[in-house]
Amino acid sequence: MSKIGFIGLGNMGLPMVKNIAKEKKHIIYVYDLDKEMLKPELWPDNVLPTSDLSILAVHSDIIITCLPDIHIVQEIYLGNSLFLGKLKPDTLAIDMGSSDPNLTIELGEALHPKGINLVDAPVSGGVKKAISAELAILAGGTEENVAKAMPILSLIGGKIIHTGALGSGQACKCLNNLCSATGLLVVAETLSLAEKFGIMPNTFIDVLNNSSGKNNSSENKFTQFILSEKFNSGFRMDLMNKDILTALKLANTFDVDFSLSQTSIDKWQRAESELELGCDHTEIAAWQKKLS
Repeated sequence: MSKIGFIGLGNMGLPMVKNIAKEKKHIIYVYDLDKEMLKPELWPDNVLPTSDLSILAVHSDIIITCLPDIHIVQEIYLGNSLFLGKLKPDTLAIDMGSSDPNLTIELGEALHPKGINLVDAPVSGGVKKAISAELAILAGGTEENVAKAMPILSLIGGKIIHTGALGSGQACKCLNNLCSATGLLVVAETLSLAEKFGIMPNTFIDVLNNSSGKNNSSENKFTQFILSEKFNSGFRMDLMNKDILTALKLANTFDVDFSLSQTSIDKWQRAESELELGCDHTEIAAWQKKLS
């Protein structure tokens, strides 16, 4: 029976834990800063909430973090001696948040001498696929460590891709999100023009989704979250901007021509500065419409 410590019970982490818990072979210790999430009545018998990270550490063979920022992950492992000191040798650490690839590599190098093996495993698919356990998981790390993570990751994701060495999962994730963000933005811009011409929004989205211009946002975001004016996809704009700025930082490191992406990133940054803090990333489409 695996003993898992899971840190971070947000929009993505919560359904992940619930899906792991369905396989009763695992005992899961869960931690979150939101004490409401640690009420025992919220959880099945094999999920044990704790407000003490050192308790989670001492009982876990696998540690999963699902947090919004690599700096928080670094602080948990390297800034908390009580936590790190309680971890067993050969503990497998899986970071499922979106992080900086180079900082992920640095964290792995710091943990390795202490017997902690890190895998970066960011996800794609949003809250809907987190609930249905159909996430795409982009796993970076050694063959051995990714193989050890696979039985747990398979309970969370529908497609698990070993992307290469440690940090490669994070590189793929930020570049994927840049493609996603730019795709959403170009649909928003062309939709605004289509409406100016007198074409109904639903009609134009239908055209895209049955033609060569379709993308993930036209298929899975516009009707559901934008035209409905719900703007509740579950992924904040500031987190999208964090990821696409990570992609830009990576591009600058390798000195590639990123001119098209730079234009997209600049517009996403402007939108965030003009919209409400913490807003859903799909609100960029409504913001775009007001520019037209």
